[in-house]
Order: sequence, then C-alpha cells, then structure tokens
Amino acid sequence: MDQCLNCVDHVKNCTCGNTEGYSKTGAICPYCGYLNRADNDEITLYEESTDTYICGECNVEFIVRVSITHSWSTSKINTEEE
Repeated sequence: MDQCLNCVDHVKNCTCGNTEGYSKTGAICPYCGYLNRADNDEITLYEESTDTYICGECNVEFIVRVSITHSWSTSKINTEEE
C-alpha cells in the first residue's frame, strides 16, 4: 500500500501532514514515498527494537514500527493404523 493511512493521497503526494505508510515488503518513507525494501537491508528492518530508519533515497530519518507475526499449518501423519 503506498497510500497514506490518514488520507487517500499517495504517500509521495500526501498533504494531510500526518503521513503514515504500511507495507509488507519494507518501510515506506513518509517524506519521499520510497520503499526501503526489507530484503535489501542486512537486518535492521527485521528487528522489533528498530524505532527509526534513514531513508535510502532521501537520507531523512523517520519513525518505523516493525511487526512480526507467526502462523502455523498442520497435517496428519499417515500411519498404517488408520
């Protein structure tokens, strides 16, 4: 999603003054709209302790919140007794 979470503007063109972004692939800079991809980062964007990040495009520091989720899938073990 490259729309601001507080208005309907594209992050790059947001005029609401409270630009916030959300992405499953990296941190969207609220200043220039650049997607700082997590897979291009050594580890910083994978750590829950990360609270600020410097944009790789405009070099401006911004607040980042990292959320980690887990999911599990299961299946039966095939046995001869069944």
